[in-house]
Amino acid sequence: KEMKTFTKTQLATLAQLEDPFWRAAVLLGYETGMRISDIATLERASLVPNKNELIVWTDKHDKRIVMPISKTLRTMLAELPKSDARFVFPDQARLMMDLKKRSTLSVYFSRILASKNIEGRSFHSLRHTFATERGQEGEPIDKIRERMGHSVAETTKGYIHQ
Repeated sequence: KEMKTFTKTQLATLAQLEDPFWRAAVLLGYETGMRISDIATLERASLVPNKNELIVWTDKHDKRIVMPISKTLRTMLAELPKSDARFVFPDQARLMMDLKKRSTLSVYFSRILASKNIEGRSFHSLRHTFATERGQEGEPIDKIRERMGHSVAETTKGYIHQ
């Protein structure tokens, strides 16, 4: 099954979501290519003070990655309520750590997309959008691979659409 990328119009629609988690999650997915599991378990310690970057350990491959982020995203993350000392999104982190509930976020995002009449996409489509746009901007495949946490460039190439 071919994964579709998001259009600018669709991204603009999602940027208007009322829920602070989903608004931030969409921007994180779009700007960094992070998986929903890595976003949900994002730790406060990952936010580099006074810099527009995150330092994260990816859940799937347990790799440390430095990810540049926009000032807008940094500000958005800094302004989120600090209800937990460890996690940026504590409620979502608890869902991800519960094996019986970890698919809840993907299912909920699918419902959000359906409510916005966005078809044929999932949260994972943000990773494809990220890689495709980096490729179109001329970023070297190894740089994209590194930022996505892939071990080999062949995997990354599968994310870049023409």
